[in-house]
Order: sequence, then structure tokens, then C-alpha cells
Amino acid sequence: PSNSSALHELAILCIQAQNLNKAELYLNQILQFQPHNVHIMNDLAVVLDMQGKTKQACSILQEIITLAPNYPDAYSNLGKIYTNQGKLDQAEQYFKQALQIKPDHLLAINNIAAIYMQ
Repeated sequence: PSNSSALHELAILCIQAQNLNKAELYLNQILQFQPHNVHIMNDLAVVLDMQGKTKQACSILQEIITLAPNYPDAYSNLGKIYTNQGKLDQAEQYFKQALQIKPDHLLAINNIAAIYMQ
């Protein structure tokens, strides 16, 4: 399919089915036509992180922050990556930034609470 919404739906279905290589392919196809779509970039970063391509994921998330500094999901996802790496101070800072932008960001709230409970 050449329709971006259809490709995105296929990517989401692939993520749910744990077919991450296919999801990555569909998301990259969308980005060929919409290279600065931060929502698609964010989804791609999540998929890359799920595949263990953490360095690539971080690079994309940093690019999102440059393009759209008020996009809270990029900060929250960087926080999650740093949490998984045991870098809790850095993770906390990213979760706080997400919450400054969107105080009711549920994932950031849950993840920062988990850090505080450790």
C-alpha cells in the first residue's frame, strides 16, 4: 500500500504480532514520503528499541526533540531506554521533561514512579 495511514495500521498490527522487521519496513516507507513525521519517527524508535537497536532508537528520539521540542513521547521513550540501561538519573530527567510538557503523560508518570520506588 502507498497510503500512509494504511501503512501505519499495518505497522501497528505487525508490532502487536511481534513482527518487528516488517513494522520497521512499513514505518520507513512512510518516512520516505513524510521524513519529519514525529509520530512515525517515534513509533520507529520504539520498534528499533524493541529489536535491540537502542543506539539507533536514541538517535531518532533526539532528532524528534530537535524537530519538535514539545513532543512529550520522545522524552518519555528516551527515559524508558535509560531506565532499561540502569541510567536512572538520566531517565528521571527525561521523564520530568515529558511531564513538564504534558503533566498527565501516563507512561512518564508510571515510569518516574517506578524509579522513585527503586
